[in-house]
Amino acid sequence: TTDQAKNDVMNVVKAAFRPEFLNRIDEIILFEGLQRHDMEAIVDIQIKQLQNLLDERKVTLQIESEVRQFLANKG
Repeated sequence: TTDQAKNDVMNVVKAAFRPEFLNRIDEIILFEGLQRHDMEAIVDIQIKQLQNLLDERKVTLQIESEVRQFLANKG
């Protein structure tokens, strides 16, 4: 559960950092890991931005689906 995950994280944080540092932290926010489709969407966005830059130089970028999948896997 989310509460258990937050407790687990807080225990690790308390073990790793001194109380003086922890007192300066207002809030700890937990994020869920990105799913495969999320990573693919990010890769598509980055490729589109790169292509827009290359368009200014009249360069075309062709990315094979295997390369797109590789980038999504590697993050």
